[in-house]
Amino acid sequence: DSDYAGIINELCPELRDTKPGQPLHARRLPFLRNVITVGFRQAGCLTWEEAMLRAGNVPMQEVRRLREAGLRFETGPDSGPGRLSDVLEGKSIVISGNFSISRDKMKETIAAHGGKAASSISSRTAFLVAGEKSGPEKLRKCAALGIPVISEQDFFAMLPGNDGPGGKVSEPTLF
Repeated sequence: DSDYAGIINELCPELRDTKPGQPLHARRLPFLRNVITVGFRQAGCLTWEEAMLRAGNVPMQEVRRLREAGLRFETGPDSGPGRLSDVLEGKSIVISGNFSISRDKMKETIAAHGGKAASSISSRTAFLVAGEKSGPEKLRKCAALGIPVISEQDFFAMLPGNDGPGGKVSEPTLF
């Protein structure tokens, strides 16, 4: 078993004096709002089920903003990026050109929605996301194979709960 209380006490010693039901305020984790319990109820904490119900209300642009700020959404040493949706499940997607976010973030977004970021166009490519200064050879190959070419804005529009990489959130709230 993991000693979650010990981990939190080590990260945020100022929380030791917090009483159940009081807001959680910590210098190192300024947006820590709730502690989640699994399999039991404790005053001032959310059960896993309550946390999952609230998690469905978090805007996807907020999840993206937190990820870009460095928050990891996986657990354990062998975990991969969290899945946000299955809208791109089984699709091979190629990106080309410059985007409003880094190429790595574009690839992470594809994976987070179930797709596979490929480096070259083939008959298995679902579509090409074309940014500014897209490679002309990739565009020609897409035209020859009848593969759709979409813009970055169109790509983000197809993702659930997503209004693009520039979505603004006034106050970070996880739960």
